[in-house]
Amino acid sequence: MIIRVIGLVNNYKAFHPYHLLFLNISFLTIVTAFLIFGCGGGGGGGGGGSSLTPDTEAPSKPADVTAITVSTSRINITWSASTDNTGVSGYRIIQTAPLPEEELTTTPSTILSYNHINLSTNVYYCYNVSAFDAAGNESDRSSTTCTTTKLVATDASAGNQFGFSVAMHGDYAIIGAQVGDADGTVDTGAAYIYRRTASDTWDNGIKIVADDADPFDRFGWSASIYGDFAIVGAQFDNEGDNNAGAAYIFQRTGPDNTWDNGTKIMSQNPDANDHFGISVAISNEFAVIGATGDDDANTNSGAIYIFRNINNTWTPVTKILSPDAATDDFFGISVAISGNYVIAGATFADTTQTDTGAAYIFEWTGTSWGTGTNITPSNLNNRDFFGTAVSIDDNYAIVGARNNSDIEATAGAAYIFQNTGSNTWSPGVKITARTGDIDPGDNFGSSVAISEEYAIVGAESDDDQITNAGAAYVFRKTGSGNTWDSGTKINASDFETDALFGNAVAIEGSRAIVGSLLKDDGKSNSGAAYIFDVPPM
Repeated sequence: MIIRVIGLVNNYKAFHPYHLLFLNISFLTIVTAFLIFGCGGGGGGGGGGSSLTPDTEAPSKPADVTAITVSTSRINITWSASTDNTGVSGYRIIQTAPLPEEELTTTPSTILSYNHINLSTNVYYCYNVSAFDAAGNESDRSSTTCTTTKLVATDASAGNQFGFSVAMHGDYAIIGAQVGDADGTVDTGAAYIYRRTASDTWDNGIKIVADDADPFDRFGWSASIYGDFAIVGAQFDNEGDNNAGAAYIFQRTGPDNTWDNGTKIMSQNPDANDHFGISVAISNEFAVIGATGDDDANTNSGAIYIFRNINNTWTPVTKILSPDAATDDFFGISVAISGNYVIAGATFADTTQTDTGAAYIFEWTGTSWGTGTNITPSNLNNRDFFGTAVSIDDNYAIVGARNNSDIEATAGAAYIFQNTGSNTWSPGVKITARTGDIDPGDNFGSSVAISEEYAIVGAESDDDQITNAGAAYVFRKTGSGNTWDSGTKINASDFETDALFGNAVAIEGSRAIVGSLLKDDGKSNSGAAYIFDVPPM
């Protein structure tokens, strides 16, 4: 082999520099071949030569795979570099949801991101990434990362605060935008109802407004949906008196996302600054409306009103005052309904100390609503604001105390209660953000919701990503009693300063929705909402 190389060199007429270059390359190539393959064994040149060992080692699995929602039609996927014995050649990006699974593209080894564009709005997307080398070896797929092309108002304007209120039931979700505009009228407010059309796909939504909208009514301050009915509060409506308030009940009129023009309901005896509609909740049979400024018992002691659906006519049933009514309790600041139970918060009630807060559960006996059970814990502290937010589902209720300072100042907490029979409730289990996530001013408990095996709690002022970006925590029941795990934290993938992700939350089964009322989705404080499939725990 070496003699042949020398012969080639001696016989090659290298008169030009590029000939010399070719010679050098040829020589190195042949010598390399000699070093790799060697010469045949002695004697007759028979066997005994070595052979090349094939590369069968796959690259390491890509790590830190993250999907970030950039807009309603674009998601950015990023990951950390893999390693390989001979070098990574590239990466394969696979979309795993919605089905069918699809390979989107491959990237060279130097590119550790991919922009998935031209996506549908309000769809939940999931991805895997794998690495491959020149020999065709491919790593295991990365862990799955998911995000949603979030819900936004189709006619979003700056300052709309879409996501101020959220609710969901079945295949429908409702989002309030309490500073939205109706027909160009300033700050009337609006709400949007979305229909789930596939496993993780939602339509573009329909906008509902008050048919008698006036400036600064703030329709959409509160919202709830159940079955064929949706209710929206407008606490600053002036028809009955200045800021007396109102609510509107809408009925679905077809199998798709079509709704009637709504029925307006008000207090039978409206007074100025009652703020009827500051909170709302609905089932197929009953609607509950809070009026924190009601003065029947004491100034701003508050009240709740219950209407009943009788032959498709919403009829006043009763007005309930707090059993412990006192000045500035703000009873009715939060309400929820499930079956025969209604829960109401009184966030400024002085139960044990100033503004500790309170919450009451009332049971429908078949003919009337009972006197109520006070479920307020006995160990609350000054200005805990227990009752800021409430939710109830069957035999479990959850109450937020956004300013609880037991661990850190105004870090917040929430309490989960179990019905032990005849409207008697257990003392409650306190839940907080996970150890290491509890920081002053997080306001964990600013919003709450509970459904079946899951509870969700908003911490709208969480700063872990950036100042007041916000967060939410999902908890799962771990046994037959009132025991819950330590929670899973969820954040907006496109977090930003002061977005207040978690200002409103809702959950049904394992699907959750989170509002972010100050999200700048192309327009300042236009707002957004995010739908999540609760991660397995």
